[in-house]
Amino acid sequence: MKLKLRHKILLLYIGVSIGILILIGTLLSSTLRNNIITAISKNYGEQLAHIDFVLTSFLDNMENDLEAIALNERVRSRNDKDFTNFINADEATFQYSIGSLERQIITIFNRYRKTHPHVHSVFMGRENGSFVRSHKRARPTRYDPRARPWYVLGKENPGKIIRTPPFRSVTTPDVSISLVKALVGVEGNFYGVLGVAITLEDLAEYIANVELDYGGFIELFDEHGTVLASRDKSLLFKDLATIDAKLAKEIINKNEGRFVFEKNSKEMYAFFNTSPILGWKFAAIVPVAEIEKAIWHINFKILFALFIALLLLSVLTLLGLKHFVIKPLKKLDDGASFIAQTCNLEHHIEIQSSDEIAN
Repeated sequence: MKLKLRHKILLLYIGVSIGILILIGTLLSSTLRNNIITAISKNYGEQLAHIDFVLTSFLDNMENDLEAIALNERVRSRNDKDFTNFINADEATFQYSIGSLERQIITIFNRYRKTHPHVHSVFMGRENGSFVRSHKRARPTRYDPRARPWYVLGKENPGKIIRTPPFRSVTTPDVSISLVKALVGVEGNFYGVLGVAITLEDLAEYIANVELDYGGFIELFDEHGTVLASRDKSLLFKDLATIDAKLAKEIINKNEGRFVFEKNSKEMYAFFNTSPILGWKFAAIVPVAEIEKAIWHINFKILFALFIALLLLSVLTLLGLKHFVIKPLKKLDDGASFIAQTCNLEHHIEIQSSDEIAN
């Protein structure tokens, strides 16, 4: 079957258009993927930086509040011989006997705890082994505050507010982080440690409420790789290296970046950066499938727009060819046929054109 010229040109345009789409789609896919992932990484970096700012501000405010509490005359009182003491407590028979001064201190502590939702407790240990807390302990077990990590850190760093590594509560499954400050007399002698604690559960709840694009969520690690916040509460207080050694190495050893790892048989992106003040690691965890879906969606829109552009170009070109080339050539062909049939060499073929065909 012989094809007409217009059909040949149409097939030529279709073939060229498909070739262009395949070529551009191949080149665009790789470039677009890198550009989109870079843009997503930048976007997550900005969101993580904002969360870091909020969390840093929150801890800064806690430090300021701790300083203020530490300046309170009742809290600083040296008259602590009658404060609650758990060193030799018998859980079965222990009875609280709270005096007037201790009750006033507890009121100060508890008022602060109740007005700050993410604060788990406010507490104070003294060198005589007494322990005063914003609210009663879950169980009155034997407890010597002087042996606890938070007390030791405070004692070793007088004049500073220290943030403790995560530590587990003695009477509950809570894992906490505390800000502590040593109590030092005017003569320079140390006599106790004051602290404010937030549990990882509270921190994780705050972090989990932050919504990210592409179905992402945030995980938080301290500078040593301990999981401080995660949607998966079973991971709290665990060392990231025991969960995913490669991911831990990447996050702990670098200040920022992205890494692909596997979680629950699914590939995940970890976009991470480091808090310049806290030293903690923030990671946005996102399913790779969601990113690929976004890349394909953008890729498809660009290719579709390109396809429409090529289609319009083809239609306009074919209309132009029909008017300026095919139509004049048909007239020329019809005229030549007429001359051949009539032998009328004086027949004039009218072609309205200023190009080579008219000449």
